[in-house]
Amino acid sequence: LCEPCVFGKQNRVTFSKSGRNGVVERMNKTLNERAKSMRAHAGLPKTFWVNAVSIAAYLIS
Repeated sequence: LCEPCVFGKQNRVTFSKSGRNGVVERMNKTLNERAKSMRAHAGLPKTFWVNAVSIAAYLIS
């Protein structure tokens, strides 16, 4: 059996739009937008999503 099956239904956590979570959520959105843009420009399929996000993170930092 998988963990969720053993422990029952898991509750979702809602994230705040303010404070530190807001900063993290914005960075996630930025990374995803840049990765999507790079993939589209290069004409790559969605299977390269992980690579595009890694490259976007590298370019930001």
